[in-house]
Amino acid sequence: MLILSPDVYRPDTFERFLDLTRFPNIQEVAFGFRADRKGGRPPWIPAALSTLGSATSPRLSVIKLNFTSSTGVLAETMITNLGNNLRWIADEVARIEREFEGAVNFTVLTDSRFEAVLDALNVRF
Repeated sequence: MLILSPDVYRPDTFERFLDLTRFPNIQEVAFGFRADRKGGRPPWIPAALSTLGSATSPRLSVIKLNFTSSTGVLAETMITNLGNNLRWIADEVARIEREFEGAVNFTVLTDSRFEAVLDALNVRF
């Protein structure tokens, strides 16, 4: 299983992920993102999801997305800073579901603030 968390924004980590997605044995991938007081941005999550496909990861069966926020983060800030990225993530999830014909199990976990942001943006996973 490959896990990427919000603490690994370093370019070398993302490059390593891109290299790993070229191996056919990846079965489970977990992404974590925690919005801070600035709202944060998970730019590498949709880009990383875009590398997953039946050609690069034919054994992929599980993708977990975990979105949380720090205390004091305003939903308005998160909507402004995360809106496009969350839509892109949702688009990539839909693409993967189509490409794998529903064979990939997606788990999306959110805290109440993230749930409110997803509702405000009308983003569904």
